Amino acid sequence: MSPDVVAAWISAGAALLSLLGAGFAWWREHLSREAKKAAEAARDHATSTLTAIERLATESEAQSASLRKVAAGLERPILTLTRVGERRWELSSREPVTIEEFVNSPEIRGFGLDTPLTLSPNVPATFTARPTLGSPTPPALIVKLADRADPIRLTM
Repeated sequence: MSPDVVAAWISAGAALLSLLGAGFAWWREHLSREAKKAAEAARDHATSTLTAIERLATESEAQSASLRKVAAGLERPILTLTRVGERRWELSSREPVTIEEFVNSPEIRGFGLDTPLTLSPNVPATFTARPTLGSPTPPALIVKLADRADPIRLTM
């Protein structure tokens, strides 16, 4: 074989290897492009899912606050005041409670309940309420409980 033929075969082999390398590079670039598209689609999906979850969380918090307001409106008061006669009243509780003070008891003639007073559920305390001389019976009994900071106003 002549040196020109050997050089031609070497050149053809190098060209073939270059062609195979170019094909392999194209194939890898094609796979990379597809992987990039898939990654971008996954990122977009994750972003939209996160946005939807954040929106649902905000809506859920708003609904929860609304439901708490509704539940508070439906809850029975801890104390109830019921008229049982012309001048007799019953004070009852739905749970055990200790009354520290009847704030406006001096305004109620014949009141007669001492403090501290512990009420058991469904066991009422009875008292009489007559107007004091020159003034009518107060429109409410104001009660200070042991476990609450603010007094409770019970309409008479």
